Order: sequence, then C-alpha cells, then structure tokens
Amino acid sequence: MKIPSIRTRRDMEMVADLRAAGATWETAALKVQRRAGLLRRWAKVYAEEWVRLFREAEERLGREANKVTGMLLNSLTTLRIFSFSAYTNTRRDVATPSCRWSRHH
Repeated sequence: MKIPSIRTRRDMEMVADLRAAGATWETAALKVQRRAGLLRRWAKVYAEEWVRLFREAEERLGREANKVTGMLLNSLTTLRIFSFSAYTNTRRDVATPSCRWSRHH
C-alpha cells in the first residue's frame, strides 16, 4: 500500500469532502489547485485511503444534514403551533362580536 505525502493527504481530505458534497473532480481540482486527472489517480493509487476518507466525509455530511433537518423540523413545528394559535384566536374574534359592535346594533 502506498502512503500519500502530508500535502497529498491534506488535499485528499478536502477533495473527499467536496466529492461527498457533490462537487465534480474539476471543481475539487480548482479548490486544491491540482489537475483533475491527478485527483482521479489518487482514488486508484491510494485506494484504501481514498475509500476511507470518502466514507468519513459522507458520514460527516450525513450527520450535518440530520442536524439541519432536525432544526428545520423543530422550527416548522414551532411556526405551525404559533400559526395555529394565531388562527384560532382570529377565528374566535370573528365568531364573537365585539362589545362596541353589540352596543350599537
């Protein structure tokens, strides 16, 4: 098994994160200032390391997505409760005439 240099390993980590997020090889290459063909070659030459880094990046991305989804659902639930409360109060106000209206009519 070949071992990547420190710089290559650092760049592989960044590329794995980008690829897991859906970036193309070309986009990832621009970010690490390397050629796309070299990045593709890393996946073959350092296959075990690449698979591990990519899997870790996917797992991190999944955890972050779950966290964001949980916060979003919590916000939507809070908003729905608030909206429902405002709706029921509005409906109650419409259903019962105000004191001023009932005195004059």
